[in-house]
Amino acid sequence: MGLLNSIVKTAKEMYEAEKDDKLDEYVGGKISNFVKKLDGSEQEDKNRRKDELIKRLDRMLESDTYDNQNYQKLVDKFLSEYVETSSDVVEGFYYKSIGWYKVIGNVLDALEQNSSNRTQEETDEYSRIYTEAREQCLNNINEAIKYIADDVPESMLFVLFYRKALVLRLLNQPQEGVRWAIKALSFASDEEDRNLAKDLISAKDNSSGRFSFNKGYGITDEEEMVSYFEEGYVFPYDPDSSVEENVEMMEFYGEQLQNDLDDIRHGQRFFSNRPYHDRQFVFVVRDLDHIAGCYDDFDNIKYVFPLDEIPKDISFPLGHPQPNTLYYAHPLRPVYLPFENAQLQLFYEKIQEMCRLFQCLGATQITARCLKGVKITEDAVSTYNASGQTGVKSVNVSGEWGGRYAQSQNRENRDEMQLTQRFSPKKAPYCPDDLLWTLNDPELQSLIRQRLEGGLLNFTKKVSSYETSSLSQNQVNDVKAAFENMMANVSANYSSSTDRTFSSTSETEWEISVEFMPLEELPAQEDNKQTGQLKSVKGSRRIMIIENFVYYEAKGIMVKGELLRDVKCGDKLLISDGKNVVESEIAGVLFPQFGFKILDEGEKGDKVWLQIRDVNAGQLACGMEVCIVPENEVTESDEDINVLPEEKSEVSLTPEEERYKEEIFFCLEEGGTISEDDRKYLERKRKKLGLSEERAKELEEQFASSLSSDEQEYLETFKEMCASGIVTDRVRRLLEREREALNISKERADEIEKMASEN
Repeated sequence: MGLLNSIVKTAKEMYEAEKDDKLDEYVGGKISNFVKKLDGSEQEDKNRRKDELIKRLDRMLESDTYDNQNYQKLVDKFLSEYVETSSDVVEGFYYKSIGWYKVIGNVLDALEQNSSNRTQEETDEYSRIYTEAREQCLNNINEAIKYIADDVPESMLFVLFYRKALVLRLLNQPQEGVRWAIKALSFASDEEDRNLAKDLISAKDNSSGRFSFNKGYGITDEEEMVSYFEEGYVFPYDPDSSVEENVEMMEFYGEQLQNDLDDIRHGQRFFSNRPYHDRQFVFVVRDLDHIAGCYDDFDNIKYVFPLDEIPKDISFPLGHPQPNTLYYAHPLRPVYLPFENAQLQLFYEKIQEMCRLFQCLGATQITARCLKGVKITEDAVSTYNASGQTGVKSVNVSGEWGGRYAQSQNRENRDEMQLTQRFSPKKAPYCPDDLLWTLNDPELQSLIRQRLEGGLLNFTKKVSSYETSSLSQNQVNDVKAAFENMMANVSANYSSSTDRTFSSTSETEWEISVEFMPLEELPAQEDNKQTGQLKSVKGSRRIMIIENFVYYEAKGIMVKGELLRDVKCGDKLLISDGKNVVESEIAGVLFPQFGFKILDEGEKGDKVWLQIRDVNAGQLACGMEVCIVPENEVTESDEDINVLPEEKSEVSLTPEEERYKEEIFFCLEEGGTISEDDRKYLERKRKKLGLSEERAKELEEQFASSLSSDEQEYLETFKEMCASGIVTDRVRRLLEREREALNISKERADEIEKMASEN
């Protein structure tokens, strides 16, 4: 049928040629084409036209008036007329991709040049083109990669993989981008190519050598974050603008700084904030020169770090990290363990925490029985006793539970499959507040409630290493294959037969049983012991609640708020969010309303910005308390740690309220309490001063309870010794001795003396 069609076609062509008196020309052309096919000149002609088309495409890409529509049509012509090998197909789709990449560059240039007078419609159109160009760029690169075959040269593989890494970075997919850059590095043909790929892999800036969250995996840490904002969010005072305009700009800079800080703190710029399943495994190499080929196409191991580029918000055991090592993420803390023994370490950690919990709840006996896997050892289940003298190790231990301790091993067979510990508790049962595994185990939480509220006497629980690591055997097998592939690329001497990384991944299962002492035989329950709380300073007093903070050019960090007490330069400060405390010092007091003057002191009630030392923006947040540390006060010991004292916010009082306050203090002079007669007297004063019952009650609650027993004693001593109105040097020395004996700060003593003088 095909032959018949060919004959019919040729007959029609000859008829048309004869009708136009061009039969000889037609026959001559056919003969010429036949000869060209025989001697190869037709292929040469096609190759020449193909080369000319490619050169034309190159010239279009270099043109300042690039026309993507015509360019893409020419590439389509190349794909339809000149493709003979898979390498040609790869080249064609690559050319389509870089055409769209040219569009991306042109859009970014246009946005930068026309930023001031661009309409919203123009902005929307640029955004549409930019989005389309990125998608088309990636789609065509993916098409090119699909057609890779043996005839595609390594130089083209490098270009394709490197180009894909670039586009993924534009699409805000840095993790994928790094993987393709590592892949490209394997095919780099010279130093220039290697440097291009390394630049996409590395988290360090080429010029400064500092870490940048715009590079690598897009990771930052607190130090980098603070450095970045110090440079980018500095409020510059403008002497040509009004005070009001400068105040407005200072507030704006502070608000922008805080918004971006919050975005980074709670976002995925911090490595430890990223989803656990993404960062579950980390592979470490010596440096960028050893990272080529260290990628996992199936994303079981998503992150590969050189030793000097490991995120700073994660930690490792002593002696680690080491090169060519696989690490596994602790599911509850930002810690990475060598995978070789990670499952067993996590399993032991949970066992030890459970045993510690049982002891704190009043256990008399704990029995561990091995059901499967690793045998029981004393160190695996033992924790500190009350005095900390047993010498056995524990993980994250704090707090005390008291009592005597004894231990025995029941050797039912030579494998030592069971271990028993016995205790004689003496203290009230309680639940430690620093437990990790318990917070994520509903069964243990139920145990705590049943024990403390219902007097539970015994409990049994099975614990599996698969529970603590959240790994299935299928996952282990997939990760093992990826790890062996990486090791084969990074080390020519690697042998999977001698490697121990996956030697301890079989399941271990134990059964833990506990017997408790009856609650009635123990002291009454106490409040939960507080561990790991904040250091504070005796006598510290709140002076401000932070409302805003900003970097002020050439002056550093400033915090805004209303002063609750008088302050001066050099005053020592504690800044607290209830969990963490930062030490600082006042370097100046800024009064924007007075032409942005920085003075040496400020008074109670002033709205100011405090210039503070030794603090950066990463340590601050709105709502934090700023407390002043009185001179000659010392930090409490760790055994006596307390959170910062709660104080009622001090606000300015009206003249009537000040009068009522004086009457309250007058009534407190005799014994420090308000009697029934005092109450009648104060009620008459309240009505006379026009205060509401609610406000009078607030003032009484604020000031009637303001003197402790020691402070009341100091007040009475001061009145007796200063009854004449003259304070001699000797009287002052005696008062100072009394103040120190009663452990009252100088600042507080001054307030008490002022109170006595006013009355």
